[in-house]
Amino acid sequence: LGGEFMKPEEYRYLIDDPVEFVNNTILPRACPGLGKPGSSKWNASIITMGLTYQKMLNFMKRLYTEELVKSGNIGFPFTAAHTPADMISDFMRHPTGAMLDMRRRPDDFKAACEALVKPILKFATAVPPTPPITLALIALHLNEMLPPKLYNEFYWPYLKRIIETLVSKGYKGFVIFEGDHSPHVDTLLELPKGWGIGWFERPKDFIKIWEKLKGHTIVMGGVPTTLLSGGTPQQIDEYVKNLLNKIKPEGGFIIAPSVMELPRNTPIANIRAFINAVEKYGRY
Repeated sequence: LGGEFMKPEEYRYLIDDPVEFVNNTILPRACPGLGKPGSSKWNASIITMGLTYQKMLNFMKRLYTEELVKSGNIGFPFTAAHTPADMISDFMRHPTGAMLDMRRRPDDFKAACEALVKPILKFATAVPPTPPITLALIALHLNEMLPPKLYNEFYWPYLKRIIETLVSKGYKGFVIFEGDHSPHVDTLLELPKGWGIGWFERPKDFIKIWEKLKGHTIVMGGVPTTLLSGGTPQQIDEYVKNLLNKIKPEGGFIIAPSVMELPRNTPIANIRAFINAVEKYGRY
C-alpha cells in the first residue's frame, strides 16, 4: 500500500546508509506482514522473495533470448532502475511530502538522491548486459508534477547520471515518460545520441516531441488509449495512416499505445484495426 513511511527528520538515516534504512525501517513500516527484521518470519520471507525473483529472472532470460527467437520474434532482456526522487516519492515520503521537502529541505533531498544513485545502479547492473541489446527500464512518476525549475534541480541530474552510467556499461535506456513530459523534453538532448527509447504517455503534441528528438532518441507511443478504447476501427485506421505518413520516412519511431494497459472494455475489433493499420501503412 502507498503511504508516507519516512518522517522528514529521518533523511539523515537515509543519507547515511540507504540500504540499511530501507531494509530495517521502511520495509517493516510499509510491509508489516514481513515481521520484525532478523526474525525467522522475516528471513524466510526475504529468502522466498529472492528465490521467486531469481526464478522469474531465469524465465524472462529464457523467454527473451531463446523462445521468442525460435518463434521468429525479437526479444530483448530487461533490467530495471529508478530515479532517486521517485524512490523517495513513491516509497518513502509520498509525492506530496517529496515535493514539500524539495522546498523545505532542499539540501536533505539532494543528499538523499545522491546517496540512492549507487544502490540503484547496483540493482540495475545485477542483470548483466546481454548482446545484442539489454534494455534498462525506468518509469518516471514525479516528472509531470514538477515545474522545470524543480525538475532541473532535484530530478534530472540524478536521472541523467543513471542513464549515462548504464549506457556506458552497455545497456540501452527504455524510459517511460508518464504524463505530459513536454516541458522537460529538451533535457534529453543532453544524453548521448542513440542512448535508448523514450515512451511518451500523454504529450500535448506528440509530433513536436518527435521533431525535437528525431535522430537522437527513439520515440515510442503516438496512439492515444482513448482512441483505441473509444474510437471506431475506421478512425483508428485513418489516425495510424496519417501518423505514419508523417513519421515513417525518417524512422526512429516505435508506434504503440500511449500506455501499456488498455481499459477492460476496449473492443477487440479496435485492437485488430490498430494491428492491421500498422501492418498496412507501416511497411517499407
